[in-house]
Amino acid sequence: MNISINKVIAFDENGNKYEKDIKLYKDSTGKNVISFGWPCEYYIESLKRHYPFKKNLCIDITGRNHKNSSVYIHKNDLNEIFNELIK
Repeated sequence: MNISINKVIAFDENGNKYEKDIKLYKDSTGKNVISFGWPCEYYIESLKRHYPFKKNLCIDITGRNHKNSSVYIHKNDLNEIFNELIK
């Protein structure tokens, strides 16, 4: 089952903002996934290696789905999300 745990504001280098739903789910192999909207999905265990985050996470490097500018999730928001995930 997909569970929406929160929303986050993503941003690009031109100052545009995008509201993203955060969803957690298990993939077909049983691995935990965090999604910021397809195709911006990551294995939680893979991202945990970078926790606490010191850099923003790029979720669309080409901006193909976001006005052609790279889009990021702020590192402080990521740290807050992962603080909740690993409680």
